[in-house]
Amino acid sequence: HRRRAFGDVLDHVLVSSALFPWRADARGRVIAHRVHDAHFAAGDPALSSDHAAVSVTIEPLKRVEKLA
Repeated sequence: HRRRAFGDVLDHVLVSSALFPWRADARGRVIAHRVHDAHFAAGDPALSSDHAAVSVTIEPLKRVEKLA
């Protein structure tokens, strides 16, 4: 977020532990993240949010079925 000329980390994305690739039962993994904060540099700060959207790209992992 940004307040006046100062910024700090406030906006987050929470993900499930099922996206930790080192887990044996992982379902996917985060391959990228992005902070959408271009509006801080453009326009009148009084007319825009002081928060930035945060997004992640998730890659699903292929499940390997165990044969009995």
